Amino acid sequence: MELRVPGDNTDVVEALGGVPVGLNQAETGEALQAGVVDGYVSSREGLMDFQYARSVQYVTDYPMTNAFLLAVMNRQRWESLPEDVQRVIDELGAEMAHFAGDYLDNHIEESLAWAAEEHGVETLTLSDEEEVRWAERLAPINEARLAEVAEMGLPAYEFYDRMMELIDSYRRP
Repeated sequence: MELRVPGDNTDVVEALGGVPVGLNQAETGEALQAGVVDGYVSSREGLMDFQYARSVQYVTDYPMTNAFLLAVMNRQRWESLPEDVQRVIDELGAEMAHFAGDYLDNHIEESLAWAAEEHGVETLTLSDEEEVRWAERLAPINEARLAEVAEMGLPAYEFYDRMMELIDSYRRP
């Protein structure tokens, strides 16, 4: 199947037997409607937010990527802020991360329910055997990415281990 993929997921789609097609979000809806692509790789809130549910019949429930939500500011602007304002922004970091993550998780659930109710989109779950097969195919890609980041002197493996620990501890039943 030809699947719309964001930037660095082409090797993931290829490893799973798909044909990656590079399209931006703005082009994806029309490409789905016109049959230019058979599906897309993206976060599931796109079903509702971008109305992709009108053009797809299935969602495969598999965690291919993780979303990182960031608030960024130009360094000059940051340094121009009074220290007490910087401190408040820093103190809100954990609260904002929790709020944004909670919002996204809930919005994804809302989007999946809406897509099912309004457009008959069915969510597919991989069998245990298929999930193992996918994980085996993706393991070399994950390892290469971790090694590349570690070679930059960054704590890639420590970050990955902590991320997996947090995913396991917060996973919804």
